[in-house]
Amino acid sequence: MKEQILEIEKRLQELNASYNEAKGEHALLVKQISQSEDKLEQFEKNKILYKKSVELLTIVEQHSKDTVIKGFQTIVDYALSYILANDEYKLKVACDRRGSLQTIDFNTLTPGNKEPHKPGGFVTQILSLALRIALIEITRPKIEGFLIFDEPFKDVEQIKKIDKELGVIGNLKRASQFLQAINRKLNRQMIIVSHKQEFIDMADKAIEIKGD
Repeated sequence: MKEQILEIEKRLQELNASYNEAKGEHALLVKQISQSEDKLEQFEKNKILYKKSVELLTIVEQHSKDTVIKGFQTIVDYALSYILANDEYKLKVACDRRGSLQTIDFNTLTPGNKEPHKPGGFVTQILSLALRIALIEITRPKIEGFLIFDEPFKDVEQIKKIDKELGVIGNLKRASQFLQAINRKLNRQMIIVSHKQEFIDMADKAIEIKGD
C-alpha cells in the first residue's frame, strides 16, 4: 500500500512538473502572439505612413515638374514671341521616364502647324539660348553671376517684321532688344561676343578687339 502511495505521489510530481512546463510554454506563446500582434499593428501603421509618403512625394515631384516646365515655357515663349513678333510660337515640354532616368523633350508650336514638332533653323537658336537662360533662373539654389553669350543668334534671318511700338525692324534687331529686356527682367550683367552691329549698338559698353 505504501509503495502505491509513493508511486502516486511520484506521478503527481511528474504531472505537476509537466503542467508547470506547459504553463510556461503557454505564457511564452501568449507573449509571442502579443508581440506579433503589436508588430502586425505597427506594420499596418507603417504601411499607411509609407503610402501617404509616396503620395506626398508624387505630389511634390509633380509640382516640381510643373514649376520647371512653367519656368522653361515662360522664358522661351517670351523669347520666341518677342524676337519673331508672333505669339503663335510656343514651347511644348514633354516629361517621361526611361527606366530610372527622367527625360525631358522640347518641341515647338509654329504658325501653320497644329502639332508640336522639333524646331529648326533660327528657331532652334532662339530656343537654345532661351532654354539656357531659363535653366539658370529656375535652378535652386539660385546661380548668381553674369551671363556670357558667344555670337548669339548668328543665323537669325533678317526678316522684316512690323511692330506697332518699335516700327519696322529685323529679327536680329529684335533679338538684341530681347537681350536688353531680359537683362532688365533678370537684373544680370551680360557679356556678349559678337560681330553683329545690332548687339554693338545696344551695349552699355563696347570693347573692340582687332587682330594684328
